Amino acid sequence: QLTADFQFNSDLGGRQVGRGSGETNLDSYLDACKCDGAQSFTCDSSPLRPNEDLIVCVWSISPDVGINFLDSMVITQGDVSLDIIEDNTVAIPRITSRDFVPEGVVVTTRVPNNLFAFTPGSTITVS
Repeated sequence: QLTADFQFNSDLGGRQVGRGSGETNLDSYLDACKCDGAQSFTCDSSPLRPNEDLIVCVWSISPDVGINFLDSMVITQGDVSLDIIEDNTVAIPRITSRDFVPEGVVVTTRVPNNLFAFTPGSTITVS
């Protein structure tokens, strides 16, 4: 089972307001799932097998929100964690790729079976 646990940050950039304050929550504007690839962004709930690519799609569900970068992505299972994206950079290029496509962002990686369990009932969290 794959659990997506994303935190979204925003930067107002060039059109910043001179006065005022406030917060925004982008949880209702963005979505992510294990998917079948950049061509369709179709969510895939099938179990991940050892040595199989984990493909994670992240996309905006609002025309008002775009995705310009992916600051971090971490896979965890219990006390074990593996950085996939760090500081907007692919952490381990040998096993991970990141593609920005019109629909959003696609991250493809391998989940090392020497670090993570693939037994029935096991879960990993992508955050």
